[in-house]
Amino acid sequence: MLCVEDNPVNVELIRATLALRDQVRLEVATDGKEGLEVARRVQPDLVLLDMSLPILDGPAVLARLRADPTLAQIPCVAVSANAMPSDIQQALDAGFNDYIVKPFAVASMLKLLDCIMAQSRQRATTSGNSTAASTIH
Repeated sequence: MLCVEDNPVNVELIRATLALRDQVRLEVATDGKEGLEVARRVQPDLVLLDMSLPILDGPAVLARLRADPTLAQIPCVAVSANAMPSDIQQALDAGFNDYIVKPFAVASMLKLLDCIMAQSRQRATTSGNSTAASTIH
Protein backbone atom coordinates (compact mmCIF):
# COMPACT_ATOMS: atom_id res chain seq x y z
CA MET A 1 0.00 0.00 0.00
CA LEU A 2 1.15 3.53 -0.75
CA CYS A 3 0.24 6.49 1.45
CA VAL A 4 0.90 9.93 -0.05
CA GLU A 5 0.64 12.34 2.88
CA ASP A 6 2.82 15.28 3.91
CA ASN A 7 1.71 15.52 7.56
CA PRO A 8 3.94 13.33 9.78
CA VAL A 9 1.23 12.99 12.45
CA ASN A 10 -1.24 11.63 9.91
CA VAL A 11 1.39 9.28 8.49
CA GLU A 12 2.06 7.87 11.96
CA LEU A 13 -1.67 7.40 12.62
CA ILE A 14 -2.03 5.56 9.32
CA ARG A 15 1.11 3.52 10.04
CA ALA A 16 -0.24 2.55 13.50
CA THR A 17 -3.63 1.64 12.02
CA LEU A 18 -2.11 -0.50 9.29
CA ALA A 19 0.11 -2.25 11.82
CA LEU A 20 -3.10 -4.02 12.84
CA ARG A 21 -3.00 -5.80 9.47
CA ASP A 22 -0.02 -8.15 9.13
CA GLN A 23 -0.37 -8.52 5.37
CA VAL A 24 -0.06 -4.78 4.63
CA ARG A 25 3.31 -3.26 3.75
CA LEU A 26 3.24 0.54 3.78
CA GLU A 27 5.25 2.80 1.49
CA VAL A 28 5.09 6.55 2.21
CA ALA A 29 5.61 9.54 -0.06
CA THR A 30 5.37 13.13 1.17
CA ASP A 31 4.41 14.93 -2.03
CA GLY A 32 2.54 14.17 -5.23
CA LYS A 33 5.61 13.89 -7.45
CA GLU A 34 7.28 11.42 -5.09
CA GLY A 35 3.97 9.54 -4.79
CA LEU A 36 3.89 8.96 -8.55
CA GLU A 37 7.52 7.80 -8.53
CA VAL A 38 6.85 5.34 -5.70
CA ALA A 39 3.64 4.10 -7.35
CA ARG A 40 5.54 3.36 -10.57
CA ARG A 41 8.30 1.57 -8.66
CA VAL A 42 6.23 -0.59 -6.25
CA GLN A 43 2.89 -0.99 -8.10
CA PRO A 44 0.86 -0.85 -4.84
CA ASP A 45 -2.45 -2.65 -4.29
CA LEU A 46 -3.95 0.56 -2.88
CA VAL A 47 -3.09 4.27 -2.74
CA LEU A 48 -4.19 6.52 0.13
CA LEU A 49 -3.87 9.98 -1.39
CA ASP A 50 -4.11 13.24 0.54
CA MET A 51 -6.07 15.83 -1.41
CA SER A 52 -3.80 18.75 -0.40
CA LEU A 53 -0.21 17.85 -1.24
CA PRO A 54 2.79 19.93 -2.20
CA ILE A 55 4.05 19.90 -5.81
CA LEU A 56 1.08 17.91 -7.19
CA ASP A 57 -2.20 17.78 -5.28
CA GLY A 58 -4.32 14.65 -4.88
CA PRO A 59 -6.54 15.17 -7.93
CA ALA A 60 -3.50 15.85 -10.14
CA VAL A 61 -1.78 12.69 -8.90
CA LEU A 62 -4.97 10.68 -9.46
CA ALA A 63 -5.27 11.99 -13.03
CA ARG A 64 -1.70 10.89 -13.78
CA LEU A 65 -2.23 7.49 -12.18
CA ARG A 66 -5.40 6.94 -14.22
CA ALA A 67 -3.61 8.02 -17.43
CA ASP A 68 -0.84 5.45 -16.93
CA PRO A 69 -1.96 2.01 -18.20
CA THR A 70 0.26 0.22 -15.67
CA LEU A 71 -1.26 2.16 -12.72
CA ALA A 72 -4.78 2.99 -13.89
CA GLN A 73 -6.54 0.11 -12.10
CA ILE A 74 -4.98 0.68 -8.67
CA PRO A 75 -7.72 1.65 -6.20
CA CYS A 76 -7.14 5.19 -4.92
CA VAL A 77 -8.74 6.56 -1.76
CA ALA A 78 -8.86 10.31 -1.16
CA VAL A 79 -7.88 11.41 2.34
CA SER A 80 -8.94 14.87 3.48
CA ALA A 81 -10.22 16.94 6.36
CA ASN A 82 -12.78 18.44 3.98
CA ALA A 83 -16.03 16.75 4.94
CA MET A 84 -18.57 18.67 2.89
CA PRO A 85 -20.73 16.40 0.75
CA SER A 86 -19.73 18.44 -2.32
CA ASP A 87 -16.00 17.81 -1.62
CA ILE A 88 -16.62 14.09 -1.28
CA GLN A 89 -18.75 13.92 -4.42
CA GLN A 90 -16.21 15.93 -6.41
CA ALA A 91 -13.46 13.45 -5.45
CA LEU A 92 -15.62 10.45 -6.33
CA ASP A 93 -16.59 12.07 -9.63
CA ALA A 94 -12.87 12.64 -10.36
CA GLY A 95 -12.31 8.90 -10.12
CA PHE A 96 -11.32 8.20 -6.53
CA ASN A 97 -12.62 4.83 -5.37
CA ASP A 98 -13.47 6.15 -1.94
CA TYR A 99 -12.97 9.05 0.46
CA ILE A 100 -11.69 9.08 4.03
CA VAL A 101 -12.46 12.10 6.20
CA LYS A 102 -9.75 13.04 8.72
CA PRO A 103 -9.72 12.46 11.59
CA PHE A 104 -10.95 8.94 10.95
CA ALA A 105 -12.15 6.16 13.24
CA VAL A 106 -9.57 3.35 13.21
CA ALA A 107 -12.19 0.58 13.07
CA SER A 108 -13.97 2.25 10.16
CA MET A 109 -10.73 2.77 8.26
CA LEU A 110 -9.74 -0.88 8.75
CA LYS A 111 -13.16 -2.00 7.51
CA LEU A 112 -12.83 0.11 4.37
CA LEU A 113 -9.27 -1.03 3.73
CA ASP A 114 -10.24 -4.67 4.21
CA CYS A 115 -13.08 -4.23 1.73
CA ILE A 116 -10.94 -2.50 -0.89
CA MET A 117 -8.10 -4.98 -0.51
CA ALA A 118 -10.54 -7.91 -0.85
CA GLN A 119 -11.99 -6.34 -3.98
CA SER A 120 -8.48 -5.78 -5.32
CA ARG A 121 -7.63 -9.44 -4.78
CA GLN A 122 -10.90 -10.43 -6.44
CA ARG A 123 -10.14 -8.20 -9.44
CA ALA A 124 -6.78 -9.93 -9.75
CA THR A 125 -8.59 -13.24 -10.30
CA THR A 126 -11.65 -11.98 -12.16
CA SER A 127 -12.04 -8.82 -14.22
CA GLY A 128 -14.85 -6.30 -14.40
CA ASN A 129 -15.55 -5.67 -10.72
CA SER A 130 -15.73 -2.10 -9.40
CA THR A 131 -15.11 -0.74 -5.94
CA ALA A 132 -18.18 0.51 -4.11
CA ALA A 133 -17.91 3.87 -2.39
CA SER A 134 -18.36 3.95 1.36
CA THR A 135 -16.99 7.10 2.93
CA ILE A 136 -15.26 6.99 6.32
CA HIS A 137 -15.92 9.78 8.79
